[in-house]
Amino acid sequence: MEEKISLERAKISYFNAARAFMNDERFDDVLECLRLAGNAALHEDQILEANKFFANAIDYIPELKDEEEQDYYYVFFSVLNYMCLFLKGKFEKGLNLIKKIKNRVDDTYFKENKLIYLITDFIVAIRDKKLAYLEKVEKNFNEYQDLKEAEKKLIKYVLMIAKISIKISPSLKIEEKQYTTNDIINLSAKISTESLLDFSKDSFYNYK
Repeated sequence: MEEKISLERAKISYFNAARAFMNDERFDDVLECLRLAGNAALHEDQILEANKFFANAIDYIPELKDEEEQDYYYVFFSVLNYMCLFLKGKFEKGLNLIKKIKNRVDDTYFKENKLIYLITDFIVAIRDKKLAYLEKVEKNFNEYQDLKEAEKKLIKYVLMIAKISIKISPSLKIEEKQYTTNDIINLSAKISTESLLDFSKDSFYNYK
């Protein structure tokens, strides 16, 4: 309980600090405080709240004078937003955000960024239902050491949900072979949840 109160206070404090830095036009500090506020929300599993902080951060990136900094933050915050939107079930909205950000970032930087590789693997895995792309993300996860713990946790959530969506495929069974127009159709759906047990045994996900 005390930890939850502490996280809530931290979230509010970081947001208030961001507002103060806005008045002073210290936009590097604004972005860092919004990032930390979003992380505090993630630690509380408040995905919607975190998404708001990360989306808000994107609005202040044009205020940065250094174009390389702009490129970094555009990719970074758009990827965090994508992850949050994915968990909210808004996959297409997240994808459209990435496409929009692409037009604001140096082309070479965008194509070579490891976080963009990460997003690409997610997109292809879900589109083609290929677990191999998600397993590649797991294998290369140590490449994201510059991410904070809550951000890594967010990516792992998305990984887990993506793997579940690919692994769990319901099978439908209709009891009779023929029906007339007014018959009631008895339809049963069978869903295999065996793969869910895999996550409880996988130390990568720290499943609880």
